[in-house]
Order: sequence, then C-alpha cells, then structure tokens
Amino acid sequence: MRAVAGAAAAVVLTLVILHASPFWPWRALCGPLAGTGLCDGAGLFGATWLPMRGDWLAASLRGTWLADAALLVWALGAILLLSLAQRLWDAALR
Repeated sequence: MRAVAGAAAAVVLTLVILHASPFWPWRALCGPLAGTGLCDGAGLFGATWLPMRGDWLAASLRGTWLADAALLVWALGAILLLSLAQRLWDAALR
C-alpha cells in the first residue's frame, strides 16, 4: 500500500513540477486547439489557476524582477519541493 501511495504522490509532484516549467508537454497542443475544451477547461486537477498551457511559473513572474530568471526559480523551486516531499515521506514512514 505504501508503494502505491508513493507512486501516486510521485505522479502528482511530477505533473505539478512539469506544469510550472517551460517543458510542459501539452503546450504544443494548446496552440492549434486553443478554442477546444482541452486548453480552455478547468486546468490541471480542475484548478482554474493552473491552465493547460503550462509554463505557469513564467506567466506568474511576468512583469516582476524575477521574470528573466524564471527557469532558475523553477529549478530551485523543484529542488525545494522534492526535498520537502522526501522529508515528509520519511517522517510518515517512521
């Protein structure tokens, strides 16, 4: 059961980290399919603030002094998020 929970948590974290990055795989689909329900729907996990276009972090940093360093902010955030998830997982297994 722990393996299934760990795999599900890993998939969710992977989707969130990919969605915040410029490497979101469905970005190419949202150009030609902009008027369809795939890209204009509720977003990732049904959240309207996570649109299916991806690159969420760069869009939220646009207009700030961190806009030029969006990739660096994403990388540091991913490392911190994964480190926190590992600490929480280790604490839960004790």
